[in-house]
Amino acid sequence: MSRLKKLFLLIFNIVVVTTYAQNYILNEDFSSASSTSAPIDWLNENSSGESSDLWRFDDPGSRAPGYPILGKFAIFDSENYSNDNLEESAGLSTKLLDCSSAPSVLLLFDHYFPVASDNTTASGSIEVYDGNAWNTVKVFTDSTEGIEEELINISQWTVGVTNARVRFVWSGNGSSFWAVDNVRVLVPLLLDAQLNEIETPNMPFDEGNQAIKVKLTNFGGTTITSATINYSLDGVLQSSYNWTGNLTAGESESDINIGSYFFEAGVLQTLRVWVENPNGSTDLNGANNSISKELSASLCGTYTLGGEDADFASFGELATVLNNAGITCPVTINVRDGVYDDKFIVGNVLGNSITNTITIQGESG
Repeated sequence: MSRLKKLFLLIFNIVVVTTYAQNYILNEDFSSASSTSAPIDWLNENSSGESSDLWRFDDPGSRAPGYPILGKFAIFDSENYSNDNLEESAGLSTKLLDCSSAPSVLLLFDHYFPVASDNTTASGSIEVYDGNAWNTVKVFTDSTEGIEEELINISQWTVGVTNARVRFVWSGNGSSFWAVDNVRVLVPLLLDAQLNEIETPNMPFDEGNQAIKVKLTNFGGTTITSATINYSLDGVLQSSYNWTGNLTAGESESDINIGSYFFEAGVLQTLRVWVENPNGSTDLNGANNSISKELSASLCGTYTLGGEDADFASFGELATVLNNAGITCPVTINVRDGVYDDKFIVGNVLGNSITNTITIQGESG
């Protein structure tokens, strides 16, 4: 390939990326923060409790939530360094945000808020400064299901404002903590449908027809009223689902039933789901349109491993199914003669018991 052609392709790729990228007003991962020192122009303030009751960025309780909250992150750890039976309130505010030319504004962040069963007071709040006053836009009092990504439309408080802010406020006296990372404030593309999650089926499940349900989010600035949702199993296209509704910027709809499929026990298949044609037009961001997961119904009966037309090609594939799908009756795996350079690691297989045993043996005896 000539140097001129390579240069043209490079420029073309840069133009494509620029065209289909959101405009970030803020993109903070707290890598520049330390101890209680927030990133430059951020505010870390205590309004009640001990003066040391502040957000921290060094994870003093070694919570280490996991991906995508990695490296440095913001945390208020009430149990670890503020366990004094006093209620506290601490706010972590972003730097000033110029949203004067934005037609719409979204707030996006990852967080983990595990609430103890005896907690009745702790809460996490999202507040937005509209240039004149603070407005509470969302309050968390229940535990998140692990680490969750939160998307909030803050347009009504920020559009046209030159000095907007976002604040994360811990309040109360709970034996818990709140970890926040990857805070982004962005001007979304006009048309951007996002497929967040395949909600069902989730392993383990029995062999048979299973409903396929997904979560759809409007990640763009234009209200979405229609879209086409497609899905395939191992690359075989299934019937499309024509979704209709009304999703404004930042809104989501869960439990969208796009069809059903008969899943066989022990047959590991790749389910891929994707969305296209929002409002009958081209989606301006194809990077968040598709999602996939491997699925299999629980095992029950006799199966083969290795060789031609086997139920399992490898011990690794068998381990994946056992660890995730489990069993519902005694299972026998007949392994065909051969050399297997493979790993077989299983944990507590769901359904395994004295009666529901797992036997792995050579098929030839």
